[in-house]
Amino acid sequence: MCIMGQDQYLSNVLRRQHRWYECRDLVRLFHEDQHPGGCGGVIVEVGANIGACSLELVLSLPNTTLLLFEPNPVNFFHLTSSLKLAYQAGRLQAGRVIAYPLGAGSRAMDTVMFEQMGNTGNSIIGAQVGSKRGFHKRQIRVRSLDSILPRGLKVELLKVDVQGFECEVFDGLRGLFRGGTIKKIHFEVWAVGLAAQNCSQARLVEALRSHGYHLRISGADTQQVGWQAGNDNMNALRPSDHSSQLFEIEARLHPDHARAHRHGATDLVEAA
Repeated sequence: MCIMGQDQYLSNVLRRQHRWYECRDLVRLFHEDQHPGGCGGVIVEVGANIGACSLELVLSLPNTTLLLFEPNPVNFFHLTSSLKLAYQAGRLQAGRVIAYPLGAGSRAMDTVMFEQMGNTGNSIIGAQVGSKRGFHKRQIRVRSLDSILPRGLKVELLKVDVQGFECEVFDGLRGLFRGGTIKKIHFEVWAVGLAAQNCSQARLVEALRSHGYHLRISGADTQQVGWQAGNDNMNALRPSDHSSQLFEIEARLHPDHARAHRHGATDLVEAA
């Protein structure tokens, strides 16, 4: 990978551990409910950063296509440089990855991103969180995913990590949500960042449930929480004490909801 200097948090983690912890959960989630022997499908990653998970996904999941969105120009340079290195080494075929130098939101706009010095992964669109010191300001472009991704595109996995901008991303996906073609979603919950964007965990959960998704805590917290409807409640989405401020949630489209869309239904309400 093309990683940053020793003053950057994520790059230092990669130097020491050779991977980012979240990536293994994405690979695991992608494999869930896959047909035996099947590894194909489309993955959309919003907030790809420097590509730590992008590279792991594309190199470990044959026949997948990745659509990557990263508006921070410094991150985007390192992301595309790593993709180029993988291609030159013969490990990545041309056409398997498309990278967009864009943020995802509810509408098209040019706006400001606040990038934390020493941690470009903490790049926040349109809202200042915490001290004004220690942040760079960058002009970026934002577009809705509905305006870029073709209607009817079957997405096996959508990963969203946008430091509190998640409500805006999901608002810009209503067309694809109505089509019932996004099978699984992995997204981060950061209470402080969400509040700065007039959003909340409850709003995110309500929005995804209204589109037919079951939800659960990601990673180690999934050991006692399954996909069953009886577990799909706020108790199942309560993080452990050590991760109450920052954690990940997984969402899976209810099979009945997906089948209804394949047969032309448009107004199915998720069963309790």
